[in-house]
Amino acid sequence: MPRLGLYNARLKRFDAALRIHWSPRRERFLLERRATYARITIDPDFYGRDEHDTVRQMRDGYHEIGSYQPDEFPPVLALIAYLRTQDVWRRGDQDLGKLAEAVADELDADYAKRVAAEEQAHTDDVGDRVGDLWEHDRWQRGERVTVPRSLPG
Repeated sequence: MPRLGLYNARLKRFDAALRIHWSPRRERFLLERRATYARITIDPDFYGRDEHDTVRQMRDGYHEIGSYQPDEFPPVLALIAYLRTQDVWRRGDQDLGKLAEAVADELDADYAKRVAAEEQAHTDDVGDRVGDLWEHDRWQRGERVTVPRSLPG
């Protein structure tokens, strides 16, 4: 297991709001960011110190932004390099309003695509069933005849 004190010190030099924490309950490392909302007071007699990660995060004023299995734990410089590529505030090349609109449009398009696919699957299923019922009705009325697989000829 890496030395988290040194790891967190290097991580905090990059961004003071970040920390890495070992979760004994989930048996993985949690990458957390200090929350911008007010810290929630937790009754220490009601929850144990490590009983639940969310309780600890709320008590400390953090929220989870990632998690890593012990064998996937990245070196601190690799994690910082990755975080730099994802940080629109540091890059400064994003109009956050346009970015939010683009993300919303992408999510709306994906949702519409999923709804359309579900409706099409339902329509196809109903069409198949109705076709089978129609064919069955025609056979019952004697309006269908059996055709040999190969015609003489």
